[in-house]
Amino acid sequence: MSFTAEYVDDGRGVFYVGAGVLTAQEIVAVKRDLLADPDKVRRISWAIVTLSDVTTFPSPEEIRQTVLLDH
Repeated sequence: MSFTAEYVDDGRGVFYVGAGVLTAQEIVAVKRDLLADPDKVRRISWAIVTLSDVTTFPSPEEIRQTVLLDH
């Protein structure tokens, strides 16, 4: 998987890391795992997203659709 989440700071923070060929489906899978646990979502107060090792990104439309998950 080229997109992962690591929960830190007693669950108050999350590091998202992307690498290689990144697909919208991978982002959605990681986000859905988080959203399936409302208690985990409530604890998060900050996030850092690192995409410096991504070689191929999803299309702009796919990115917009994944952003809607956060709303």
